[in-house]
Parts: sequence; C-alpha cells; structure tokens
Amino acid sequence: MSPTLVQTLGEASAQDGGRMATQRLLASLLTILAAITVGTLTPPAQANPLATTPSLTGEGPPRPRTVQMIKCAKTTVDEAAETVRCRRTKTINVLAFKNGKSWQVESRSGLFTDVPYVWSPARKALVFSPALAWQQHVNQQYAHPPTSWLPRRIPERPLPPRPTPIEGQGSPDSYAFMDADSLNPKSALRFDRCTEIRWTADLSRAAAYGLDPDLVLSVASKAFADVSALTGYAFRYVGRSDGLLDGAHADVPERGARDWTHRADIGLTIGSDDDAAGYSFSTLNGDGGYTNLFSLADPIAGLQPISWGTIVLNGGLFAEEHLPFLPAPPDEFLAGLFRHELGHMLGLDHVGDTDQLMQHNFEVFDYANGDRQGLWALAAQPCFPAKVAHQVRAEDK
Repeated sequence: MSPTLVQTLGEASAQDGGRMATQRLLASLLTILAAITVGTLTPPAQANPLATTPSLTGEGPPRPRTVQMIKCAKTTVDEAAETVRCRRTKTINVLAFKNGKSWQVESRSGLFTDVPYVWSPARKALVFSPALAWQQHVNQQYAHPPTSWLPRRIPERPLPPRPTPIEGQGSPDSYAFMDADSLNPKSALRFDRCTEIRWTADLSRAAAYGLDPDLVLSVASKAFADVSALTGYAFRYVGRSDGLLDGAHADVPERGARDWTHRADIGLTIGSDDDAAGYSFSTLNGDGGYTNLFSLADPIAGLQPISWGTIVLNGGLFAEEHLPFLPAPPDEFLAGLFRHELGHMLGLDHVGDTDQLMQHNFEVFDYANGDRQGLWALAAQPCFPAKVAHQVRAEDK
C-alpha cells in the first residue's frame, strides 16, 4: 500500500470505535479505491496530430507538418537526357510528411499525394528532384500511352493465295506448329490476322559484333514484308527501343512501366551467351538465335493467341574470327537467321526436312515451300473474335 492510504486508515481508527468506526473505515476505503480505479483506467487526452511536430528522420507514425518547399514553377522534360529540368522556382509553405522514402504534400483537394521532392537539410526545405520527376513522368507516360502505341484492330484482310505445293515440299513433314498437336492450325499458337502486329528493335549492341544496325533493320523489314505478302498479317515498325531489351529483361520480359512491350508485340535484339560486357543472354546456349513467345496461361475459346515475344540473334557468330566458319556470306546468313526465328515467333516449329528454313540446322536462308505452306495455314484461320482479341491485350499489359 502507498503511504497516503496507510495514513488515512490510521486516522479513521483513532477517532472512532465500534461499529461507527468500521463503517467510516469501509467508506473511506471504497472512496480511495474508486479514485485509484478512475485514475488508472481513464485514458489520457489525445493530442492533435497536426499540432505535433514530427521528426524528419521518419521515426514514429508520419504526421503532417508545415514545411518550406522550393517549388519548381516551370519544368522542361528532356527525353534524350532522360531528365526533367527546373526552369523557375519559388518558395512556398506546404503541409507535408515523409511516407517511407517519398514525401507527400497536401493538394488543393485536401488529399496527400507523392511529389518529386526530397528533404534538403542544408536548405531546411523540400527541393525538386530531377531524377524523381523523370520517373514520375515515365510512369504517367506509360500508364497512359499515346494512341500511336496501341495495337489497332483492323478489318480482315484478303488471304493471299496458298503457295503452290512443290513435289517433296509442303507435306506435313515440311512444316509443324508450336503446340501439342503440331499439325492442327486451329489449335496452334498464332497471331491474330485482324490485329496489327507491332515490332521494335534494340540495336544498341549491334556494332559491338561488327553488325551495321541499318543492315539489321533492312533485313528485318524485308522479312516482315515478305511474310505480310504471304499471310496477310499487318506488321508495323514502331521505332527502336535501345537499352530496353537487355539480357536481364529480354529472356523473360514483363509488361510494365518503361518496358518496350507497351509499344510493340515483337522485340528484336542482338546479344550473345558469353559476353562479359553486359550483353549476355543465357537462353542462347551457343545457338544462332532464340525466340521467346508469350500467350495467355489458358486458351480462350479453344484459341491460343500469341500476344508478344522476343527474338534474340547471336551477335557473337558475326565476330571477325568466326566469319570464315559461317555457312553463307554474313548478310545472307543474318537474313536466314532472322527469318528462322521469325518463323518461330509466328508459330512454326522445327521440322526434319533439311530443305526447309525451319529445320534446326538450316542450310537454306529463305522460306522454302514447306515453310510458306505452314505460315499460310496459320494465317488462313478465322480472325479472333473481338472479345478474345481485347482480352489478349488487356491481360498481357
């Protein structure tokens, strides 16, 4: 017991005796216990969070406070340098708090939102951050891409005539499709002939292997044009995406902010499997090239739409010391290599017929009759229903 309680009980016992003393003693005890209980259980008054000055180190829960902001009143976005430049500033007072690594400032509507500013201990104010402003610009740009980046649903184009079969070519042994039933084009992985197919190229590493980027683009453009004439597919080149298809992303790319897949369905790049300079693509494994194509996890209405993918050509094969071992002149071999990988990208599998470009170790450098029969059979299938085409795009982005 506390000293105060002992003193009170002693005084009550000395003044009264008998029954009256007992009653007074019990009344005093109950009064004291009630006071202790009330003092113990009643919570202290809550402080107004806006009246409390928080720590700028982020300790404790974030609480808004009034701070100075050296606001950037005018900015210029420099796309080439990937930065946002501040042209004019002014100092204002804002209600803000630090939320993790970012700062949130009260907007005119009363909501707190992230801003591209950082705390400057030297200025004791929030100052504009070009790096954060650029990232915010990129996120907004890719969250709402321009119309030119979106795939277009197009009217069904006339199917070109089927290639005339050549004896010994165009048979089932001369082409195959990339699915469980390699001879059934209805269930095969394929693109939609009524949705344009956009393509891009990251050729930032081409020169390191002695390849002229303009030559690579020319080879690719010619291959796409030939396939379009054969199948009726509508291809559209959307420009280069240098720096976005590197070894860390092109093996298994994801659709996300700042990713080339927001603006293209087929990405072409150059790399190798043993390059120490950061151009390595582990999936090459010594091959001349490889193709990664992506579809939805589950078929839609029995269809397996190819939605997007990458083609990586092994630039190491074109190094000067390897040129004598190429089976054809470099330009011709490059064209054959790309056309082979493009065949995979469009849904063709390897075949055993050595007269076809889709044979694993091909000895021809353009699509032969069997290759053309297979491409035509894929394109001859009905266009995807509009609902399916929309679902492919919506779920892959």
